[in-house]
Amino acid sequence: MKSRKIVKDLRTLKSMAKRDLIELHSDTGKTFRPYGTKWKCIYIKGAKGKNQFYYKGKLYGITYFDGCFSPFVIEL
Repeated sequence: MKSRKIVKDLRTLKSMAKRDLIELHSDTGKTFRPYGTKWKCIYIKGAKGKNQFYYKGKLYGITYFDGCFSPFVIEL
């Protein structure tokens, strides 16, 4: 099974949103410091249409991970 990689590049996520493939969450790109550790939010609000889509010749999907109520974009 091929491993799935979370899309962490904010420029890519913003570009996908401009093409109406995904909808960014209001926290996407913000940095938080819970418990002293610095985290950048890369989750999204959801997909517009299908849960799988092509972007620049690569297949991407939307998935939820345990413990988070918002989905992430993954490269399939």
